[in-house]
Amino acid sequence: MIYPAERPIAEIEALYRPLADQGQADLIREGVAETGIRLEHYADMRYKGQSYEIMVPFDRRFIDRFHETHKTLYGFSSPDYPVEVVNIRIRVIGTPDEKPAFEQLPAGGESVPKMAVLAKRPVIFDQEGVETPILDRGRLLSENRIPGPAVITEYSSTIVIPPFAEARVDEFGNIIINLLP
Repeated sequence: MIYPAERPIAEIEALYRPLADQGQADLIREGVAETGIRLEHYADMRYKGQSYEIMVPFDRRFIDRFHETHKTLYGFSSPDYPVEVVNIRIRVIGTPDEKPAFEQLPAGGESVPKMAVLAKRPVIFDQEGVETPILDRGRLLSENRIPGPAVITEYSSTIVIPPFAEARVDEFGNIIINLLP
């Protein structure tokens, strides 16, 4: 719906209410306390007849902000020309009361555990087959170092460590890849 920006601000503010209510309800259902919810209102605006919009924060100065932003982006503004609100947006941000606790992997030393090696297969690197270990990510431990080449598999992804790189597993199970000089 295209809405003339010159309408009373209360009319436009009322359009945000159902979006805010839905967003807040979703976050509360996810366990975020009402006191941890913040709302940001935006409007996609344009001069009447234009085919592109500019997103600006929606507040009491939203029309002035539109003109200022238009001038910044395009070098001019037309404060006497009618402005339209094409879309409204709301960003609902939830901050939990407690930070999540991340489970740490047990320390395993630099060597990859034998149980993590699923197979060794030739993998093509630079047009040449290179015998490459295939590793199960779920069996890697903190501090493991994985010299390239290697292939790390899991249910949702595959990570390829090329011959010119080395990977290590941090205490949270992240795979950090470093390119060798």
